[in-house]
Amino acid sequence: MNEHGYEVYGRGFGWTWGLRDGPVVLATGGRHDDDSLDTRHEIDRVRAALAHLAGEDLAFASVEVRDPRFVVGQDLDPSGASREEDDWVWRLETPDRVLAHSGQRYPTEAAAREGIARFEELGRGVAIGSSSSSSIRGSSSPVRGANPPRFAGLTTCSTAAGTTPSRKSPATTR
Repeated sequence: MNEHGYEVYGRGFGWTWGLRDGPVVLATGGRHDDDSLDTRHEIDRVRAALAHLAGEDLAFASVEVRDPRFVVGQDLDPSGASREEDDWVWRLETPDRVLAHSGQRYPTEAAAREGIARFEELGRGVAIGSSSSSSIRGSSSPVRGANPPRFAGLTTCSTAAGTTPSRKSPATTR
């Protein structure tokens, strides 16, 4: 069973995405959107940024992404102090926004960079909804309320010919 792919899910505070590598959440979205279609566009921006970093700018030529880069650092608490010495995280950002956060903390900077490499490998090549799993697992954090995450079934926003996703209700679309 292939369980690699982007998941789009809605909660009480908006829509976001996660990229799974089997049971591991490699990355999560950098923001929450009011609309699931906007979240799908964010995934296209992430994929365009990853393609740009790999020198494949033509792969997502219609999606504008400017100067993407990865930043690796220790996970700091709100006061700016290190939570623990071995709490490393990464994020993918552009000058105007954060596109993705690491889905977990890593014990070393080298391990965080290995996580980036796996994210780059899967994030560019897997489409939204490419998992063949028939049931959707919960997200990497506890779900509050009765609305579990839902799986998105569109390949990309730009290639969803004739398919209109649910815009406000977190329902499964295939």
